[in-house]
Amino acid sequence: MPRALRISLWTLGAVVVLLGGAVLWIDSELKPDPLGRRVAAALADAKIKGGIGKVSAALDGTFEVLGVDLILTDGTKVKLASATGKADIWASAFGTYTIEKVTIRGFDLDLSTRVPATAEPAGTPLVPAPTTTPKLPGFKVGPYSANGRVTLVDGQEVRFSAAGEGIDSAGAVALRAGVVWPGFKIGTTITRPRAEIIFKGQLQRPLGQAGLDIKNLTDDVKSFELNVIAKDDSPLAAGAMGLELRGQHEPQKPLALSGQVLDATRRPALKFTGTADQGTLSLEAILDLDPTRFGILSSSLPDCQVAGLIKAQTAPLAGTWAVQTDVKATWTDLSKFSKTIPRNTTSSWTVKAQARNAAEGLDVEQLDVSGNGISLILAKALHLANGKLPEDAALTLTARDANLVSLTPFLAMAELTATAGRWTGEAELALVKGEPTITTIKTHAIAGLTLERAGKVLLKEVDAQLPLRSEGGAIFIAPFSLSSAAGQIASGDAIVRPGKDGAWSVTANAQVGIAELAEQPGWEDLPKDKLAGIRVFAKTAVSAEAGKAPALNNLEARITRGGENLLSLKLRQPFPFSGEKPAGVLVEASAVKLPLESLAALVPGLKLSGNLDRADLVVGFKSGGLFIRTEGAPVAFVDTSVSWRNKLWVSRCDLTAGLDLSFGDKASVLAFTQAKLANKGRILATGDLSWGMGEAPTTMRLQGNLGAMAEQPFADVLNVITTGSYAAAATMAPSGEIKATLNLKELAFKDREGKVKAATLSGTYTPNAQGLEISGRIRIEGDGVSEGQLLIKQTKHGERTEWKVLAEFPNVAGDDLLAVLSKAEAEPTDKPVKPNTTKDTSPLWHNQFGQAQVRIGKAYAKGIVAQNVSLQVDVVEEQVTLSKIQGKIAEGTLGGGGKLTFQTTTTGGPYALTSKLTLAQFDFGSVAAAFPSLREFVDGKADAWATAEGVSGNLDALVAKMNMYAGLTSKGGRIQAFGGKDSAMSLTAEKAGDVAEVVGGLALLAGVLTKNQQQGEKVAKIGAAILAMGKLQKSLANFQYDNAEFLAQRMPDGTIKITKAQVSNPDLMLSALGEIGARSQLTFSDWPLSLQTDIRGKGDYAQYFALLGFADGIPVPDGSTKGPGVKFSGSLNNLQNDLVERLQSAVDNIRSGASYQDQNTVQPDRTTPPNNNATPKPRNPFDSLFGK
Repeated sequence: MPRALRISLWTLGAVVVLLGGAVLWIDSELKPDPLGRRVAAALADAKIKGGIGKVSAALDGTFEVLGVDLILTDGTKVKLASATGKADIWASAFGTYTIEKVTIRGFDLDLSTRVPATAEPAGTPLVPAPTTTPKLPGFKVGPYSANGRVTLVDGQEVRFSAAGEGIDSAGAVALRAGVVWPGFKIGTTITRPRAEIIFKGQLQRPLGQAGLDIKNLTDDVKSFELNVIAKDDSPLAAGAMGLELRGQHEPQKPLALSGQVLDATRRPALKFTGTADQGTLSLEAILDLDPTRFGILSSSLPDCQVAGLIKAQTAPLAGTWAVQTDVKATWTDLSKFSKTIPRNTTSSWTVKAQARNAAEGLDVEQLDVSGNGISLILAKALHLANGKLPEDAALTLTARDANLVSLTPFLAMAELTATAGRWTGEAELALVKGEPTITTIKTHAIAGLTLERAGKVLLKEVDAQLPLRSEGGAIFIAPFSLSSAAGQIASGDAIVRPGKDGAWSVTANAQVGIAELAEQPGWEDLPKDKLAGIRVFAKTAVSAEAGKAPALNNLEARITRGGENLLSLKLRQPFPFSGEKPAGVLVEASAVKLPLESLAALVPGLKLSGNLDRADLVVGFKSGGLFIRTEGAPVAFVDTSVSWRNKLWVSRCDLTAGLDLSFGDKASVLAFTQAKLANKGRILATGDLSWGMGEAPTTMRLQGNLGAMAEQPFADVLNVITTGSYAAAATMAPSGEIKATLNLKELAFKDREGKVKAATLSGTYTPNAQGLEISGRIRIEGDGVSEGQLLIKQTKHGERTEWKVLAEFPNVAGDDLLAVLSKAEAEPTDKPVKPNTTKDTSPLWHNQFGQAQVRIGKAYAKGIVAQNVSLQVDVVEEQVTLSKIQGKIAEGTLGGGGKLTFQTTTTGGPYALTSKLTLAQFDFGSVAAAFPSLREFVDGKADAWATAEGVSGNLDALVAKMNMYAGLTSKGGRIQAFGGKDSAMSLTAEKAGDVAEVVGGLALLAGVLTKNQQQGEKVAKIGAAILAMGKLQKSLANFQYDNAEFLAQRMPDGTIKITKAQVSNPDLMLSALGEIGARSQLTFSDWPLSLQTDIRGKGDYAQYFALLGFADGIPVPDGSTKGPGVKFSGSLNNLQNDLVERLQSAVDNIRSGASYQDQNTVQPDRTTPPNNNATPKPRNPFDSLFGK
C-alpha cells in the first residue's frame, strides 16, 4: 500500500475518531445533569434566584424544560411548567434560527413583585447610546402553542392561550390567541370578559434585518389583518365588540391603514383610515360613539355621546404630534348626576380645535368651544411656552343667560353638581407683547347658583359678580362679590400683573361674613347671635420673577368683630413654593376671645362652641424641618364643646397647654407641655404629653379626676365610674417598646355596690425580630386584695405563630370583683343576633399554636374558696386541649380535661368538643351558700361532675348545639327544708311544730273525754293529724339524709332539665323532677325554677302520711307510704316551696271532712233525714279550735 494512502487513511481515521468523540462528549453534556449544572451556573452569574427542575436536549434538536421557578434581579417572578420542542440544528447553523415546533405550558409571569429601578447616584458615568441600529437575525418557528397567565403590577391577572401555524421572518406570520381578564360586579353578577385575537401577515422583506426602528419595521410589512372580538360569557352577555384593522403596502407607497371599532350591536362606533410612512403615523377617524351600545362596559363609560371628526399625526421617534377635532359631545340625561335635576335634561357641546406640540411648549392654532349659551373662542393662534405666559393671544368668553346646570359634566370632575343658576356676561381678553387688554361688553354675573356635593347642598341660591377690566398692564377682577338673601357673603378684588420673560404677580383682598356664610346649608345649627358681626379679612400676594419659581410674598388674615381683632395671621418673610425653605419663623398667629363657632363655619361637619381665649402661635422652618409652637402664653380654650359629624366628643371643657410641633426627616414630635383639661372646676387631666413619630420617643405623664373624665363623651367607655383619681405614666421607644404604669385611687361605680380603694397596673410591651413579649402586674385593694401577673411571649415561625401565656394570681378577692362587675339591677341584654350558619374552612386558631397556663393561689367569692388551682391549655394545628386542671374548690378536689378538634371530615363539623370536669368531696353547703335562698337549706359533702359535648360548623353555633350533662352524689348530709335553725322560716316551723304537738295531744285527750262517740272520734282523728303534722314539720326542718343523687341536662334552648333528684335515709325518701328555664334577659341565678317533689316514708313517717291523708294505699316493693307532693318555685336567688301549705291543707281537709287524695268534699249520710227542729246540743269547748 502506498505510503501516501496509508497516511491518508490514518488521518481520516483519526478525524473520524475525534469527531465521534466530540459528538459523544456533546451528547453527554446535553443530558439533564450536566446541562442542568451549566444552566444553574449561568443563572447564578446573572444573579437570578431560583432554579429549573430539569433541562435536557439531544443532537436531533429535541429539547425539554420542566419546573422553571425564577426570580429576576428586579423581583419579577417567572414560572414555567414545561416547554418542549424541536430545533433544526443544521438550518440554525447556516444563518436561520429554526424551531420546527414548540409547546409551552403553564407560563406564569408575575409583575406585582417587581421593584422599580433606583436612580443612579450622582457622578455615575452615563452608558453611551449605541451607534448602530439593532437588527434581528433570520428566524423561523413552526407550529406553536402556549398558555399561561400574567400578573400585572396592580395584582390583576390576565390569562392567555395562543397557537399558530408558524412565523417566518422572511415570509408569513399567523397567530390565534385567547385572553381572559378579571371581571367586575354588576348587581349580583360577576362579568367574565374575554377576547379572541386573530392575526395574519405577509412580509415583503426579512423582518427586522434592516433595523428594529418603526420606519424599517413598517417597510418590512407587505400586508396584515388583525381581528379582535371582545365579549362577556356571563348571563349579562349583550353582544360582542370588535376591532378590525388592515394594512396594505403598495410599491413605492406608504403602508395604508384602515379599520373600524364595532360596538355590541355590531354597529361601527369609529371608522378610521391612515398611513404609516417614514416613522410617522397619520390617522383620520369618524366617530359615532354611543356608550349605551357597549354591553357590560356601558355602566362604566361616561354617559356622553360623541360624533364628529378627529385627525391625528404622531412621530414617536421625533417626539412630535398634532391633533385636529370637530366633534359634538352630548350628555342626554343630567339627572344621573343629581336627583334634583329634571330627567332628560341635556348638555351638548361642540369642540373645534387644532393644536401641535412645539419645541418649547404648545401651539394652539384653533379653539372654539360652544354650547348651551356659552362660548369660548380663540381669535388668534396661541403659543404657550413652558412656565411662561403667552406673549400674544386673543380670547372671547361669552355667556348668554346660560343655564349653569349644563356645566355639571365638567363640575363632576371636582365632585360638584350645579342644580340651578344662570350665567350672563361677555368679555374679550387680548395679550399684545405680554400687555393685557380686556374689553367687557357685559359684566359676567351668576344668579341663583345652587351647588351640591354627594347629594348635599353646599351653596344655595347664591349670586356672584365678576367684573373684568385691564388697566396699566394689569388684569382686575374688581370688585367681585358673592351674596345671598342673608346678605353679602364675600367681596374683594384680585389683580393679575403679567411681566416680561414669564414674570407675573397676583394680589388679592377679600372679606367674608361668617354670619351670612352660616346661613348656607350645612351650618344651620350654628348660633347666629354669636356669629353676628364677625368678618374675615384676608390679603395675599404671590409673584414669580422671570425664570424663577413663584413665591408667597404677603399674607395677612384677620377675624374681627366691631373693629377688634379676634384672630390675626401674618407672614413674617417671603415663602418660595419650591427650592430651599427659609429658616426661622414664617407665619405668626394670635387670637383673643375668638368664638370657636366662627372657625367651625369654615369646616363642614365640624361643630364648635366656646371661646379661644388666648393663642399665640408661630410657624416656621428650622434645620430639621417645619415647626409650630406657642410663643409666650399657652393656648387657652374656655367652655369648649366639639362635635364631628353630629357626634359630640368634648362637652364644655377648659384647656390650657403649651404646644410644640416639629417635623423632621427622621423624627417628628407633637408635645403638649403644662397641659390642663378641666370641666366645671374639676381637673380631667394635667401634665405633659409628647407624641413621637419616626425615631422620636413618646412620653406621657398625666393625672386627674377619673370620675370627671368618665362624664365626657370621648371617655364613654368609662361611664360606669362615678368618683376616683388616676395617675398614668408611659414611654414608647422608637423600637416600639412600651413601658406604662397606672395608679387608681378611691374608685366608686354607677349602679354597683363595689368600691376600689386602690389599684396599680404596670406592664411592658417589647417587640423583636421574632415576635413580641408582654408582661404586666396588677394589684387591686377593696375589702380584700387581688393581685397577679401576666406574661405573654409570641414567636413567629414563618406563617405560623407560637404563643406562650402564663398568668399567676396569688390571691383573688372574688367578692370585690363581683361587686364591681355586677350591677345592682340586671342589665337588659342586646337584641338577638342572627345566627352564623357558615362553616369555617379553617380553625379559628389557624397558624397559631402554643400553651397557656393559669395558676391561682387562693380565690374566694360568695363563701366558696378555691386554692392552688392550675389550668393548662395546649394549642396545636387542629386541636385545643385542656390538658391540666387541678386544685381545691370548696374543700373538694378539682379534676378533668377536654379537647376541641377541627376535622373537615367530622359529620356536622368541622368542630367537635368533648370535655369533663369533676369535683370530689366538696362542701355542698358552702357551694349552696353562694345562692342566698339555698344558703341555710343544705349541708354535707358531695361528688360532682359535668360533661360538655358538641359538633358544629363554627364556634358561634357550638354553644347552642352543645350537649351538657351534670351530676352530683352525696353519701350523707342534712337538708333543712325551712332553712337554718335561726332563720325566721325555721323558727316559725319549729314553733308551729311544738304548738301542733301540744294542740294535737289536747285534741286526742278531748276526743277521749267527749261523751259523743262520733264527735270524739273525729276530734281524736283531727288531733292525731295535727300531732303528725307537727312531728313531720319538725322532722323536715332538720332532715338527715344518707344518700343524695342529682342529674341535670342542658337543653338546646338553654333550659336546664332536672332528670333525677333523690334524697333519702332509711325512713324517708324525696324525689323530684323539673327544670330551670332559660331567660336571656336575666342572670342565671334569677332564671325561673319549677320542681315537683314527691315524698315517701316508712315507720313513723308512714303513719304521719296516713294520718294526714296522703297515703294512696298502693303497695310498693320497699313498703313505703306516699307523702305530700311539694312544689319548688321562684329562682336560685329566691327559692320557695309549698310544704307548709300542703301540710296545713291536709289538716284543713281532715277538719272539714274532705279527702286530700281527690280534694273532693266528703258527702253527708243521706239515709238519715235532717232534723231541722232538733234541740241544739251544748257546744264543745274545742269546736271553735277545729272549726265546728
